[in-house]
Amino acid sequence: MLKIMKYEVLRNKMTLATLGGVLALAELVFVYGIARGKSSTIGLGVVFLMLASGAAYFTIWLQGLTGFRRDLQDKTGYMLFLTPVSSYSVVIAKLVVALIELALTAGIVAFMAYIDLEMLRKKYERPVRIIETIANVLGVSVDDLWAAFVVVILTSMLSVLCLFSMAYFFSAVMAYKNSKLLGGRGGTVFLVIIVVFMYYFITLNLPTVSNAARNAVVRGFIEKIPRHIFYVLGIIGCTWGTGHLLDKKISL
Repeated sequence: MLKIMKYEVLRNKMTLATLGGVLALAELVFVYGIARGKSSTIGLGVVFLMLASGAAYFTIWLQGLTGFRRDLQDKTGYMLFLTPVSSYSVVIAKLVVALIELALTAGIVAFMAYIDLEMLRKKYERPVRIIETIANVLGVSVDDLWAAFVVVILTSMLSVLCLFSMAYFFSAVMAYKNSKLLGGRGGTVFLVIIVVFMYYFITLNLPTVSNAARNAVVRGFIEKIPRHIFYVLGIIGCTWGTGHLLDKKISL
């Protein structure tokens, strides 16, 4: 599986390098504004950084969601599924790589934001500690802020894995060629829409867990534990279903 992950990363290296270059250029504009003391250039750099960060994150999302579908359609892509590695390993490797790329992107952007705020603080000689300032603005303690940060990371990971695993599964279903039970492409699309609607309808109507956690974000996370468990079951089911279809049903 590690070889498949390495292949996926190398395959995306041009896109990742391009996005990194765009972020670096936006950062240079910001640093130039700091060095020259021009507030207008600093503001322009901030705008560029926000746009570049959003574009980078969206591009990686889109690439991860559409890449699997292309692999099933493209002659060079589907050769990946004909290797001695099991289809389950291929699917899991793709999920892990997508999650790592998104996490690294978010981490890099957060680190750049922290460095930029530190440069602004030193430039204008204001003795402000960033984490404490954010906590004060939100009206919470530093410990609560870090707890909320961990919860956001966990829920984001679940959301990413759930979305990608469902996208992979439905891509595999769309490639289903050995049976006419689904009524062709139109029937398949209709079935996909119904299943997604049912899945999220059940998710939104699951019971909640009462708790007395002080932090609102943590309290909300605990309340939605049944939903998180359902997400995990969905991830496992979609991953298994995708691997099963690739191994047994799909004529590539």
